[in-house]
Amino acid sequence: MKIFEKFIKKVERKRLNDLISRLDSFSKQVSLKDSISSYSSIQNLADCVLEVRINENGNCYASNGLLITNDGYFLTALHCLGSNPEPQGVVRDNHKEYNIEKICAVSKNSDLALAKAKMNNNMEINYKIYDFSNSHEDFNLIKIITRKDFLVHSSYGFVDFSFFLQYANKSEMYQNHFSFTGYDVAIKGNSGGLIVNNQGELIGLASTCSKNGSYAGNAVKISRALSLVDTFKKTLEKKMTGN
Repeated sequence: MKIFEKFIKKVERKRLNDLISRLDSFSKQVSLKDSISSYSSIQNLADCVLEVRINENGNCYASNGLLITNDGYFLTALHCLGSNPEPQGVVRDNHKEYNIEKICAVSKNSDLALAKAKMNNNMEINYKIYDFSNSHEDFNLIKIITRKDFLVHSSYGFVDFSFFLQYANKSEMYQNHFSFTGYDVAIKGNSGGLIVNNQGELIGLASTCSKNGSYAGNAVKISRALSLVDTFKKTLEKKMTGN
């Protein structure tokens, strides 16, 4: 019995170690801006945007997410996964759909979640990430990349950090979010969509979208999403060492 238990623990440690390595690889890859062109970054982001479909209370809700590992870990807005702690739904890439297995980590204040779908592919997880530590700036133009019915859609708008900068020290919401506008950007169903600047850098994930036809929405900064991935990775490391 002890031999069997040791074997199970060894298998679990290997699984955790492999997962930590994949998350490390993702974090390192996206930090290497010069390793990929702006055009390739946008193309890879389009490949990595997922359509998220949740079944709840007899209804189906569609939104989006960002694939970060080939075995199905993805980031999305927390509200996109519904109110069930074990969401019933699927994600879709450009040709197949995969069952959502679990929610791995959340930040309720940031409306952000890291989840896992049952998938395995050879998609290239390599795209540029905007560095918020350098400065805040207004982008003349942004693109939001979404997926619906397996197909990728792109629309355009503007983003302005100035309002949120005035309240940067007020709350986590202001520190980690920014606003955007556009005629067909901030619409229902675009939550979780990828907000990209004109350098092909991912700057955030759409969170809340327009109300009353205002064509305005909020997005969570990609830097906050990466910190959630890092928090989850540290949790795995503690679990692996037994601390």
